[in-house]
Amino acid sequence: MAGLTSSIPAVRRCVAAILRVRVIKTPVKKKKGPQLQVSGALVGSAFAVVADKYLVTAYHLFNGGKPRLRGPR
Repeated sequence: MAGLTSSIPAVRRCVAAILRVRVIKTPVKKKKGPQLQVSGALVGSAFAVVADKYLVTAYHLFNGGKPRLRGPR
């Protein structure tokens, strides 16, 4: 158990949160132009495989929550 607790700080540095940010245009109002609305949501997590370069995560996080399509379309 001591090895597990000592490895937590190293693993914690390798984990990242995935934030999805969406900008939505609302209908144009008279004289004001389109209104922009911004929303954000934490959608999952990832692990760093190379410091400050690459994150590995599940495909569905970037595909609108849908699984990856397999085979010909």
